[in-house]
Amino acid sequence: MSEDPLMKNIDLHDPRLTDYALDEMEPALKAEFERLLRDDPGAQKAVEEIRAAARDLQAALEAEPGPALAEETARPAARAAIVAGPDPSKLDGGKIGRRPAGGRGAGRAQLITFPQFYFVAAGLAAACFAVVFVAWERGERAEEARGKLAVRHEAREREESTLMRGAPPAPTGIALVPADYGSQDEQFFATAEAARSTFPLKVGTASFEEVRESLRQGRKPGRAQVHVAELVNAFAYAWPATGEGFATVLEEAEAPWAAGHRLVRVGLKARAAAHDARVVVEFDPAAVRAWRLIGFERDAGMVGIRGARESGESLAAGQAITALYEIVPAGPVKPAQRMLRLTLNYRDADGGAKHTLDETLRSSGTRFADASEDFKFAAAVSAFGLILRDSPHRGSATLGGVLAWAGRAPRGERDEFAAMVREAQGVMGE
Repeated sequence: MSEDPLMKNIDLHDPRLTDYALDEMEPALKAEFERLLRDDPGAQKAVEEIRAAARDLQAALEAEPGPALAEETARPAARAAIVAGPDPSKLDGGKIGRRPAGGRGAGRAQLITFPQFYFVAAGLAAACFAVVFVAWERGERAEEARGKLAVRHEAREREESTLMRGAPPAPTGIALVPADYGSQDEQFFATAEAARSTFPLKVGTASFEEVRESLRQGRKPGRAQVHVAELVNAFAYAWPATGEGFATVLEEAEAPWAAGHRLVRVGLKARAAAHDARVVVEFDPAAVRAWRLIGFERDAGMVGIRGARESGESLAAGQAITALYEIVPAGPVKPAQRMLRLTLNYRDADGGAKHTLDETLRSSGTRFADASEDFKFAAAVSAFGLILRDSPHRGSATLGGVLAWAGRAPRGERDEFAAMVREAQGVMGE
């Protein structure tokens, strides 16, 4: 860390000197403060003087007849005397509370003199005052820290407002989290803090079986049984014929459960034993204010927000994955505006040759009603999972709405999904 030129010489009135001298400084700050002290002899001397004054005052308090003050009382007393009281070096020759030679008893007898009694009494009063003072002082520092954070937040809001004029308000319940927080389906991430996301290229289908069995038995499945990504990927989707190593699908339309939000479908299907595959989705902050990856609860520890996973995955020909992102636009949706970039790096399983797939999704302004049937079906299954999980981001989704969104999807295995939703209606009384 580069040295702050403003801290080259520590202000001798800096309250951190007292914190450090009395060993009340937070460990996270102590190491840096000690580095500053090494280069400031004046501050070192001040620390020693504070410690000496604290020892003198504590000794005087211990020598005073009557019950000894507890350390937690004596320590604030020392702080109060240092901060608010007279300069010990100028009072009684700097001998306040010092025991003369001759033992502890002699010290007690000689302390009962008017000047020293005055200062001991002042110290006792300071002890009472210090309890309140220290609490006030710490409260003031906490309030100052909160104020700084509020100013920083306000500045960021002002900066973002230039991009967000006319943007629809985010629904109640949206909470943006720091970029170092592990990705989970219940979290929105601010694109300004974390623009990149990744997700596993393979998921199981055990959740689908567990949910179906629970509903058949007439009971609502537990939250831990419902994994939205596994439900979505339990069904087959159509794939374009183009693409060498991978077929890709990138779609964007309205999020049916949250007004003003958009939904993005990212689909990948291996054409060949396409090894070491890693995917990165990078959002454009000019178009996307915040995003969340829906449904990878079981793989939360494998899902990152900084870039590709540490180790790639091997996929067999025909394996496919569908991921859904819910996004909060940074402003009115503009046709052809770049929303995200999809990058997939992989190697051939036989020769190990490296390949990169790079595609861009641009906003289309598509209404949900005009989205593809696969898009609407994947959204319906996702909403079904959010409802079963009692997700705070289910928005306006209902089981009846789920049936309507999935109703026109191609038949076959998807008929079973409609039956599951109807069973859920009976179990949940919707």
